[in-house]
Amino acid sequence: MKKKIFAAILAVLTAASMAACGNGESGGNDGNDVPDVTVSYETTETDSETEATTEAPVETVPETEAETENAEENASAAGDVYSGTGYTINVDSGKWVDASGYIKLISEYSANMDTGLNVSADDIENMSDGMFFHADLSGSNFNIVCNEIGDLGADFDISMFAGLMEEQYAAAGITYLGDEVVEHNGKNWLKIEVEMEQSGTSMKMLQYMALSGVNQYVVTYTSDKDNYDKALSDFEAVFDSFKFTE
Repeated sequence: MKKKIFAAILAVLTAASMAACGNGESGGNDGNDVPDVTVSYETTETDSETEATTEAPVETVPETEAETENAEENASAAGDVYSGTGYTINVDSGKWVDASGYIKLISEYSANMDTGLNVSADDIENMSDGMFFHADLSGSNFNIVCNEIGDLGADFDISMFAGLMEEQYAAAGITYLGDEVVEHNGKNWLKIEVEMEQSGTSMKMLQYMALSGVNQYVVTYTSDKDNYDKALSDFEAVFDSFKFTE
């Protein structure tokens, strides 16, 4: 049971450290030495800027207007498919930046956060299955933690975690705002809201937890309070696409 709770708290620690780092734009202001991991973007010129040629165009079969509109709608709805451990999600790359390459760095920073918890960078790194920064709102992010628990998960209903989580978050100095069980794509998820102070910033977090097969999954969205509502719908669009593949 301790291991399953531990995974949820690690997800919050990771999300909080990502926000404190300003989504990789700076090292925060709490004295920890965090290298600059700013994500940069590059754009390319479109073909419309090239000079027209005199060659005759190749004849193609024109799409109907309806077919074109349907294709655009389907592409927009699907987003970019991210495959994790036993699941897939659709992520709009125009709104979210895949930060999985920074898992080790952020795990080390998370382990140094002053929460009173005895966690190591390896603990956090091994359970981190994916993390994404919001492209426009610094400090807004989400991460996915996958924790293999074997047959232990078969003994628990997800609602049984609620009281235990409230107790553990309180012990870590994290304010527990409430919880409920929600059904999503055939699975019951425990939905938890918490908030905390980190590096002088007030942050709010939304966390979903489920059990599937031999794994426990925790999806955590966090942002500073000023930007929380602004990026929330973008995160919910990602979570709505979450599908188990095992």
